[in-house]
Amino acid sequence: MYWTGATLKTTFGQILSWERKKENSNEDWEVICDDVEYVLSINDVGCRIRAAINDIETKPSPVIVINPEVGSFVNAQVRAKSLAFKAKSAAGSTTWEFICDQSGITMKTKRTGPHHQKVSPWSSVRAEGIEGKEKEDQLVLWMDAATKFVLVPLLKGDSRFKAIVIKNARDFIVYTIQQFVAQFAPNTNNNGNN
Repeated sequence: MYWTGATLKTTFGQILSWERKKENSNEDWEVICDDVEYVLSINDVGCRIRAAINDIETKPSPVIVINPEVGSFVNAQVRAKSLAFKAKSAAGSTTWEFICDQSGITMKTKRTGPHHQKVSPWSSVRAEGIEGKEKEDQLVLWMDAATKFVLVPLLKGDSRFKAIVIKNARDFIVYTIQQFVAQFAPNTNNNGNN
């Protein structure tokens, strides 16, 4: 079981360095954390994980994938071209509503008016989870190159989501946004060739 939410442990029984490397990458292994165990997260999708202590390294894991149950809900949201969720600021009490469709993401406050919402096309949006046990429910959302928010998704009590999605709320929201970007952002790597 090598998908998000799973816990990796070794037989060493002591604190080790957990390392990550993107599949098919020439980059060096990146140290993620030092701990006895490691919980796979959204940031590990598409990567291999290993543990290291001194000059000893474990065999790299298979490529990490999103939890299949969470992934099926992500696919449903992307197929429907629709996602709505609430999130609060990780550093305060402000709550926003987010609405995603094929054109982009809209961020709204409780107040009304044009200055109380921000709309961004998918080509400007980026999302990722924040590393660390104390922040495993937090994500970073860039609405554009200069506008970044650290958020905690608020899915509890929302009848649209099953328990597995609520338990993995951060990974669900990040992966869904990443899939919206992959599906709906204009492809800028084709150099004008179709």
